[in-house]
Amino acid sequence: VADVNDHNVIGVCYDRRYADQLMQELNRLTGVTLVEVPQRTEYLSLPMKRLDAAILDGRVHHTGDPVLAWCMSNVVAHPDKNENVFPNKLKPEHKIDGAVALINAMNRAITCDSIADNPGYGCMSL
Repeated sequence: VADVNDHNVIGVCYDRRYADQLMQELNRLTGVTLVEVPQRTEYLSLPMKRLDAAILDGRVHHTGDPVLAWCMSNVVAHPDKNENVFPNKLKPEHKIDGAVALINAMNRAITCDSIADNPGYGCMSL
């Protein structure tokens, strides 16, 4: 709630399967627009490819957060016959939640360019 209010966030993307109740409460308390990002290939493949390209181009920087670094290192992707990718992990104990949140945020950055281009606004992923 504080992040939404303090940073003028106008949209929060989320995975409905695990966060629907929490997001409804966030919306009730702040009025922020909720945007579900279904965790399916058609919603995650392009954002994952764009994030990968941005990382390889040196356009992604982070503070060295060890949890995010660990999650990112656990992501594996194998292209399907249509060259779509989806974030996976090799073992159940290899968590990728932080990486998937970043891919969800990239989904929103791709689909809300007019918002992302406005320095007064931002997109946040949970």
